[in-house]
Amino acid sequence: MTLRRTASGLRSLHVFFRADVVVFCEGGPSITYNEALATDQTDGTLDTHYWSSVLSIFPNGRRCHFKSIGCKETLKKIQLDINNLNISTITICRDQDFDLHLNRTMPCARTAYTFGYSWENDVVQLPILFGLIDRLAGGGEDGSAMKEALREKLLAFSGDIKSWVEVDIALHARNKLSIFDRGSPLFCIDLQNCPSVKHDKLRERLSSIGYQRSPRKVKKFIESEVILSCFGKLVSRTVYHCVSSMFLSLRPSVKMTYNLFMRMLIGEAVAALRASSLPEYHSHLQHQSSALA
Repeated sequence: MTLRRTASGLRSLHVFFRADVVVFCEGGPSITYNEALATDQTDGTLDTHYWSSVLSIFPNGRRCHFKSIGCKETLKKIQLDINNLNISTITICRDQDFDLHLNRTMPCARTAYTFGYSWENDVVQLPILFGLIDRLAGGGEDGSAMKEALREKLLAFSGDIKSWVEVDIALHARNKLSIFDRGSPLFCIDLQNCPSVKHDKLRERLSSIGYQRSPRKVKKFIESEVILSCFGKLVSRTVYHCVSSMFLSLRPSVKMTYNLFMRMLIGEAVAALRASSLPEYHSHLQHQSSALA
C-alpha cells in the first residue's frame, strides 16, 4: 500500500507540542489531513475539553496535547496511517455515532470511542444532570422538584423521538443523509413546548431524502437507550433549553450559555466517574484509555 508522503509527519508531530502523545479529536472547523499536521494550536474546543478532562481520570504519566480537527473523514485517514505505520505517539478520540451498533469501527489500538453516540450524549445522562442541579439549586425541595420534572420531560422526549432514532440508524446503514439536520440540530424540536418533537418536519425531511415511508429497521432501541443513541447535538441542545428554562423560572438571574452549560456538565461527568456512580460509562472509558498508553 502506498502511503501519502505527509503521513510520516505523524511520527514527529508530538515533538512540536512537547508532548508524548498528540490526541486528535472532533470539534471546531473541519480541516484537511495536511492542515491536521500543522502545528497550529486548535485545542480550545468543547471536544478537547471533554477528552482531556475525562481521560485525566486514567493517568499514565504521558503528556498529551489535544487537537481538534473537525472532519471525521480526516480522522479516519489518520487512523489508517497510524495502523499502517504502527505509530504510538498519536491517538484518535472520536464519537462512535452508530459505528459500534453497525460493526463499522476501524480496528485501531490508538482509537478511543465515546460511550454513546457522542460525548454530548455521554454528559447528559440523568445522574450527571442531577449532579449539576444539586450544585446550582441545592438539595432542597426546589432541586428535588426540578430533578423529577426533568426526569419526566426526558422520559417523554425519549418516547417521542425513539422511532426517528431508529429511522436515523436505518438511513445511516444505507449511507443516506441523516433524518436529523446536522447544520440545524433543533429544526425538529418545539422549543415553546420543550422538548416535544415536530414530527411533520421530520416526515418532510424523510420525503426529501427519498422515502415516503420509513426504511426497514436495522435496530430497535428501548427508551432508556434513546438519550445515549440520538444525534448528540440535538439531545444536548434540547436538554440545555429544558434545564436553562427551568432555572430561569426558579432563579431569573441565573443565565447560562450553551458552552458554559456543557462545560459544567463535563465537570459533573468527571465527578460522577471518579465516584464510580456510572459503572458502565466508567468501564467503557477505562478500556478506551489504553489508547493513550
